[in-house]
Amino acid sequence: MDQTPVATSTPHWYRQRVPQLALAVLIFLLPLAVLPFVWAQSAAREPVGLRGQAVQRLESTATGAGSVLYAQLAGGLLVRSRDGGASFERIDAGLPHVGLGWTSLIDWLALQGDPWNLVALVEQGNAVQVYASVDNGDTWQPLTQPAGAADASRLRALAGGAGGWLAIAGQQTLWTSQDAGQTWIVAARLPPELVGKQPLLLRAEWRNPSRLVASSGAGVWLSDDGGATWSIADGLPPLAEVGALALASDRDGLIYIGGRELVFVSDDDGVTWQAVELPGSTGMVRTLLVDPRVGETVMAADSAGQVYRSDDAGRHWTRTTSEGRQSIAALAIDVRSRDRLFSAGDDGIWAQGILLQQPTPTPTATATATSTATPTATSTDTPSPTMTATPSATPTMTSTPTDTATPTRTATATSPPTATPTVTVTPTSTATFPGETPAPTAPPSAGQTPSAPTPTDAATSAPTTAPTEAPTTSPR
Repeated sequence: MDQTPVATSTPHWYRQRVPQLALAVLIFLLPLAVLPFVWAQSAAREPVGLRGQAVQRLESTATGAGSVLYAQLAGGLLVRSRDGGASFERIDAGLPHVGLGWTSLIDWLALQGDPWNLVALVEQGNAVQVYASVDNGDTWQPLTQPAGAADASRLRALAGGAGGWLAIAGQQTLWTSQDAGQTWIVAARLPPELVGKQPLLLRAEWRNPSRLVASSGAGVWLSDDGGATWSIADGLPPLAEVGALALASDRDGLIYIGGRELVFVSDDDGVTWQAVELPGSTGMVRTLLVDPRVGETVMAADSAGQVYRSDDAGRHWTRTTSEGRQSIAALAIDVRSRDRLFSAGDDGIWAQGILLQQPTPTPTATATATSTATPTATSTDTPSPTMTATPSATPTMTSTPTDTATPTRTATATSPPTATPTVTVTPTSTATFPGETPAPTAPPSAGQTPSAPTPTDAATSAPTTAPTEAPTTSPR
């Protein structure tokens, strides 16, 4: 009876604390559970800068001091922001101008591998010149002009790759450079379908820039030898409309093509293609943005101002924003903080919160180390028991000469001429076990009776003759 209140008091106390503990855990986990919904609600775009101005291009790079946002405005103006788009400054002062301070930019790009470097194609007179900057656009220097490009053709598209690789497309010719534009070589003539067409979309795979993708708005052309030869992408519809091109930076062979209300995806360098519709899209996909650190994450914007996102290499898409106030001409993410998505159009630059996937480390190095260590340990253990087993048989061979008593022959040779055979008899009788048969042969001692006058000496001489016959039988 005394144990009954003790047994019921502990569960009663526990039942009183369970609601409190559950409430504390719920309060602690609630922010984490609501975070995705908060990000979804914050997906609404908010104006950032350059309101009222038409922005045609956006690029974002990360430097040691932070992220840099580049923008091209209508009329060819090139501006830069170092505070997330809050303020901009012009960086085209060192480029040729066409009246009233305007710059006629044909194409430009910010190199991913070196965020301080910019390359631009600028129209100057009747030619298009190549310029480069190594300080975020503070200063510009003209690069070597490709042979025959200044007056024989007009440059119209740029593409960049790792290690200072560049490509420039003219009206009919493609030039490539391996040293960031210091020298140029003619790769080949462009396919007839790409000659003279405007605009020309040209992209290179960053890690393997010999793989090129090009389009002039209808059909896609591929090259895997740096532009020397081209082939049409057979897996696409023959007259498929193309509004945007994008290639993954961290994954080879992953290509995205923006079409009308859909996106074409290939993960094998354009051998096969999959067409995936964008839910609710009503226009042409004009811009594609691939996460530079996770190639499976891609953004698409159509002409109606809607932004879509896919995290599985374009197989499934979700709409992140409804129809916007402006058409979207370009997208960019803050590559340093990875928490903002910038969109640009005819009303400046807007931004929205975004939660990107984190890149996963590739297990290539771990697998290589494991496979290398396994055969090394096996080969080391195998010879070890072999070497220790060999000397174990050596003592067996040395025991054989032990049975042949070498001192027996020495004692036998010294016994005949010596008159003191008494000392020699003791080792001889012990060593020669088969010599017991010569022991009763005392008659041959008659030949030694002259040296023994007493019967006592005759008894000692009998064993002396036994060792003499012992060496005769030892060879047997």
